[in-house]
Amino acid sequence: MSVNNEFRKQFDMNTSMSSELQSLKDEKLKISMKVDDLKSQLNDYIQSCEVLKDMNSELTQKVEDMSVELKEEKRHNWLRNTKHFALLSLSALKKIAQVVIPVYLDGPGRF
Repeated sequence: MSVNNEFRKQFDMNTSMSSELQSLKDEKLKISMKVDDLKSQLNDYIQSCEVLKDMNSELTQKVEDMSVELKEEKRHNWLRNTKHFALLSLSALKKIAQVVIPVYLDGPGRF
């Protein structure tokens, strides 16, 4: 009987070990699936980051282009305003000259 008991103990131990091994295999499979899922999520995040990086580059270029356009427009407006101010100044000088020169030429006693 002792041999039978020994075989029975070994059988029970083998059954227990097999069950534990299967449990570990199942856990390994779950972990592998989780790792694959996390890898997939990571790849999605990486792609999203690449898209955002590209969008950021495009927006940066657009902002730079707009900045150049605004500087050109500012320069154009400044030149236009300066020209307008110069023309107003010349017009004012012309009107002053039209009044002052005849009076000056007529002499001080003619007022």
